[in-house]
Amino acid sequence: MFSPFWGLIFITITGYKYYPRKYVFYAVFASVVLLFGILFPKAISTYTAYDLIMGVGIGSYLIFVNIFKDFNYLRTLLQVTLYFIFFGVIRHLLFHKVIIENINLIFAQYDKMLQGGIIENGEQLELIRQVSENLHEFFITCNPAIWIVMLTLGAYLGLLLLSRKLFIKWEHKKIQIPFAIIYLLLIILVFILFQNTRTIGLNGLLVIAPLFLIQGISLLHFYWGNYLKNHKFLLVLLILAFIFNPYLIFLLILIGLVDVWFNFRKIHIDGGN
Repeated sequence: MFSPFWGLIFITITGYKYYPRKYVFYAVFASVVLLFGILFPKAISTYTAYDLIMGVGIGSYLIFVNIFKDFNYLRTLLQVTLYFIFFGVIRHLLFHKVIIENINLIFAQYDKMLQGGIIENGEQLELIRQVSENLHEFFITCNPAIWIVMLTLGAYLGLLLLSRKLFIKWEHKKIQIPFAIIYLLLIILVFILFQNTRTIGLNGLLVIAPLFLIQGISLLHFYWGNYLKNHKFLLVLLILAFIFNPYLIFLLILIGLVDVWFNFRKIHIDGGN
């Protein structure tokens, strides 16, 4: 529960049963977080409590409110993503220094561990250090977006699993992200072009990437969903390939981006008619 990503998934797929008594449910949730914060202050910092209450708590509440209104899964996902962006910015303004200190501490400990002689091969050690430095810089630069992306993907997976429990299912293979996101992408790319706004642009690009990824997954589901459903082993291999090969994820994001623009499924259906 104390990881925002897993916590949001868990609350989404279990908390829907308590939606009629939502105020009692969320009062208990907030009380548990605050109680653990008092009893274990080292385990739950101020910004961790913020993540749990504002990210997991209110995020899941918005999911339930929107879903039980008309079961529009895509609109729900887009609305909670906007919420995560808003509070992600506030989180960055409030806790930026503390988060950076924690990131620096983690990488300093990792570098100290490398210096302890775990890896004796000099070339391998240098390569690992270079990767570590790049990751360090990435986490420093994009930590606001990482929090937003984590919760957006948590909401997406939570909605997918919740859909299996409700009587109105999510037609996942028909997901079509609004074309307006292309205009947002163009604005973000302009931000990246200029040095003074590049960090904002990189964070914005990372924030909208999951939406293109979801679009790409939906397209994959549309064309190969039935085949993979009947061949579970291939489905597992495909999932593992995406988990361990980030280039495949990047490819799926590009496919989703192009599909938002051209809507291949509409072309496919129109061509079939």
